[in-house]
Amino acid sequence: MKRREAIRRLAIGGTASVIGAHAKVALPVDAAHEPGSRRRSARFVHFTDVHVHPGRSAAKGLAKAIRHVHGLTDRPEFIINGGDAIGDALEVGRDDVETQWGLWEGAWKENGSLTVRHCLGNHDVWGWNKAKSKTNGDEPGWGKQLALDHLGLERSYYRFDQAKWRFLVLDSMTFDQQFPARCL
Repeated sequence: MKRREAIRRLAIGGTASVIGAHAKVALPVDAAHEPGSRRRSARFVHFTDVHVHPGRSAAKGLAKAIRHVHGLTDRPEFIINGGDAIGDALEVGRDDVETQWGLWEGAWKENGSLTVRHCLGNHDVWGWNKAKSKTNGDEPGWGKQLALDHLGLERSYYRFDQAKWRFLVLDSMTFDQQFPARCL
């Protein structure tokens, strides 16, 4: 056996063993079903990085995607919004941020009824670039709070159970007063 072929086999075998070793972590709580069964436990759609912003077609595209999901024959149980729902709240004033959230909320209100689970994205956070957003950090809703309010969240991290699965929504974003460019 040639060296290159041996390395390839080791890589494939190593990857398979890692995947195999961790596969049970991703199984549903009631995973005591027969091997090879194709019983479904959850179906969801994941939207992320929509970046709804005025002057762009993102709001129309989001509305179209929401309608498409709702029109599926095999409709999902819920939707996960992975963050960066709006174009950018980091570097603009509150009026601009509210306009973006209005576009986001309008697309959902007019086009869908499925439950949506939200995660904050860095572009959803208002004013962390204080110089460009012309904020001082004392404004009501400054930082993550405005996004949490618009998304109907109490906290930026939470868990939920759906179809015998437990989902964890995490928040790894922190504000760095000294280096605001690193707040992402």
